[in-house]
Amino acid sequence: MIDKMEKRVHVRRAVTNDLGAILGVLRANADEPSLFQQPEGQTRRTLDDFFVAEKDDGHIVGCIALHRHRQRIAELLALAVHPEVHGHGIGRALVKAAIDEAREHKSKIIWLGTRKTGYFEQFGFRPFSRWDLPVMVLLEKLRLVLQQPIRRWIPAIFGGHVLMKWRDKHRE
Repeated sequence: MIDKMEKRVHVRRAVTNDLGAILGVLRANADEPSLFQQPEGQTRRTLDDFFVAEKDDGHIVGCIALHRHRQRIAELLALAVHPEVHGHGIGRALVKAAIDEAREHKSKIIWLGTRKTGYFEQFGFRPFSRWDLPVMVLLEKLRLVLQQPIRRWIPAIFGGHVLMKWRDKHRE
């Protein structure tokens, strides 16, 4: 059953004017240990990766980024929904939009890092080894981890997050 809030929210690609709202949604979730807080400059540079969930009144209540690495590898990151509207299917709509976009671009691997494995399993994500990713992707992720507050380094590097890969149930 689709929640009433999900019906009043549509997902679209982010535009330049959405930067402040995206940063606001990310800041509203600053205490969420599973969510990496990107510096404003990083979010600005990667704005083309973002989708936003926008209510009918134009208010942005969620975001997700789909970063395309080389070799047709797509990563979902920065999934955040404003705490006032958690539990209304907005995250689900954002994840589905990002997966659809990755599939449309024929990504051979769609992955993410999370502490919420149960949430992402409902979309077809399953744990996999970080060593299945190209070294360049791992080095890029390490650089981003080191941009986080120091208190997040050890959990991010040594086991706080599980890497999960999406598996298309229709192709297996």
